[in-house]
Amino acid sequence: MVHIGTYWYSDGDAHTNSGVLNHWFYILAEGKAGTNDIGNFYNVVGISKEKAAKIVYRAETVYFNATTNYLQARNYTIQAAEDLYGSNSIESITVAKAWYAVGVGSNATINYNLNGSYVLCYENTVTYSLAAPLPPLGSVPVWSTSSNFTIISSNNSSITVKSSNTDGSGFIKATFSDGSIANKEVWVGKFNSGSLTGTSAVCRSVAYYYANVPGGHKAGYTYRWTMPNANWQIFSQQDNRIYAGPSGPAGTNTAGQMLAEVNNGCGWSVIGGIIVYPNSSCTIGYSYIIYPNPINSSNSLTVEKINTNAESNLSENTFKTNAITETEIFEVEIKDLTGNTRIPKKTIKNKSQLDISALQKGVYLLLINNKGEVSQQKIIIN
Repeated sequence: MVHIGTYWYSDGDAHTNSGVLNHWFYILAEGKAGTNDIGNFYNVVGISKEKAAKIVYRAETVYFNATTNYLQARNYTIQAAEDLYGSNSIESITVAKAWYAVGVGSNATINYNLNGSYVLCYENTVTYSLAAPLPPLGSVPVWSTSSNFTIISSNNSSITVKSSNTDGSGFIKATFSDGSIANKEVWVGKFNSGSLTGTSAVCRSVAYYYANVPGGHKAGYTYRWTMPNANWQIFSQQDNRIYAGPSGPAGTNTAGQMLAEVNNGCGWSVIGGIIVYPNSSCTIGYSYIIYPNPINSSNSLTVEKINTNAESNLSENTFKTNAITETEIFEVEIKDLTGNTRIPKKTIKNKSQLDISALQKGVYLLLINNKGEVSQQKIIIN
């Protein structure tokens, strides 16, 4: 029987219309394929009477009430299945498919996964296989691929393909009779697209830069970076991310082009670049100098605020500095490159000395906060 189908009683006869729930439970437990009274084709593989009974018991004891209708029953039993077997589980999706078979709610499909490499080099032969949780026993997929692959062979659980000799994205796909799919996005050859993101306008700051590649970073990729000029330095690197900035004394050139390259196993390729240049705080206004730097931990670090006037372009950055005559108060703090505070915030004046004897050898960041404007400089302790 189907909800509002051929045998549905519009006067609300409970004994007859309750057959919808009985039919739903049978389909959920045993499975069934066909076209129902309202013209919907369905193909449901049963999950067993034991699992179906557990789902109904939880729905009735936790969610159902005296006024629960069929649409609510659908939603409650899906929730019960997710409680027991997980979100997007085969059991919860089968609950929805069984309700669709009896005319309640929309159909549901399962998105399966494929095991196999994301990157294939030219003319490689590779096998992709269905990953757990597997489709119901007896399910027969129709395999398809993008044009940059040739199918060598296939069966109900795997496909073997050969890649072309052209760089670009592609896919491997299995489609099942109930509309469920297993789809794998893949890449052939070296990357021919990507981007580099990060801060363009810099002064004395250090910032994160990210190399963005198709499909995202994956284990095994290697990267190399070209800094804007000799005054730049990479302070730390993790996968496709670097922490970098100017490393020379205040007033040195910060401008140029940063480039990122990646090798995905099929060869090196440039994936992006950024032109960096001094921001407005470098061209006019205030700056800070710290010295000596590098420094021995037994010495004190001097922090001094100065007036800065600059004329700059991509090839030249000339600074003229003058000591500040009025009293300026600002905060300083020292952190390591992982962001942990090593010397807590201190309030200092125009020119002050910091005791760094508690710090071990290494590279640190000095954060300077002047009325909410924060800048940072690298310090090296020998």
